[in-house]
Amino acid sequence: MEENRVPVHTWFFTFMCATIPVVGWIYLIYLAFSKKQDLRKEYARAFLLYKLAFLVVSLILLGILIYIGAGILDQVLAYVEML
Repeated sequence: MEENRVPVHTWFFTFMCATIPVVGWIYLIYLAFSKKQDLRKEYARAFLLYKLAFLVVSLILLGILIYIGAGILDQVLAYVEML
């Protein structure tokens, strides 16, 4: 089990890079599809899936809010035209 051990500074660098907005995606994709078989590859795949799930949920919520906001905006514009 000792051969799978990753040093703390490597994990620190991985966490720091993974949380940077655009660079994090690129870094995680690089780690997830790298040839090396280490624990960071599995972590990168899991974290990419986590980020992708939240991206999809966020886009759905944004779409719903835009749809609701457009309806309210139409009502406000109709009211302003009435004045």
